Amino acid sequence: MHRLKKTIMTSVLMTTAMILSGTASAEPFTVSANPIFDQGEELVFGVSWMGIHAGTITITLEDPGSFRFQPAFKGTVIGETSKTFSVFFRVRDVITSIFSKEGMLSLYYNKNIREGKYGKIRTTVYDQSNQIAITNNKVLEILPESRDPIACIFALRTVPLEIPSVIRMNANSDGKNYPVEIKLAVREEIDTPIGKMNAVKCEPLPTWEGRVFEKDKSQVVLWLSDDEYRVPLKIWTKVKIGSISAELIARKGPGWQIQRKDE
Repeated sequence: MHRLKKTIMTSVLMTTAMILSGTASAEPFTVSANPIFDQGEELVFGVSWMGIHAGTITITLEDPGSFRFQPAFKGTVIGETSKTFSVFFRVRDVITSIFSKEGMLSLYYNKNIREGKYGKIRTTVYDQSNQIAITNNKVLEILPESRDPIACIFALRTVPLEIPSVIRMNANSDGKNYPVEIKLAVREEIDTPIGKMNAVKCEPLPTWEGRVFEKDKSQVVLWLSDDEYRVPLKIWTKVKIGSISAELIARKGPGWQIQRKDE
């Protein structure tokens, strides 16, 4: 039973990050298309498994200036279990991405995983011009214009959300290359903590398989705000054991805000 709880609690947080990473585009990326790249942003998502609150995921965007003489942005994702879940199994994962301002291509990617007594750090440095990535001293060939999961999140948010369309890109994570496709399905109104909002319903098409995903069987739905900010509002996915959802509960950044209730 403890082993099942451990698998579920770890998967709840990391699956949400994977869902978000499965969204990006082969279209030109222009940071001027979204005000968040001028002012920064913080998003907080409440994550639940089968209706049970499991934890939160926080995504932040900063401008450190440059990385290895290239103008760059820094994106960070922190996933941690709730107090209740932490009694059984505590998770606090910190994932950092540094990506170029021009093209939003990955330059640096670090995963600091802390799950119960397990801990692991995995660092990847990208050489886009030579199409290689160095991960923990191992060299891997990458596809042209590769992006890590966090770079994918922000790249998507610069693309015009035209319906109907399918957006494609090359992604890289954990020493693996994989193609990503996302179907822009329909515009609709959804409930949010600040009331109803217009959103674009997107359907990432899983091209990977793992502990929680079954290739060609798992279903993922993502809603982005239908405005210039293209904020991820809600994510839902059916996985091997039940379903996982993540809903935006707080936002700091340009335009509209959401105040977290427990602050």
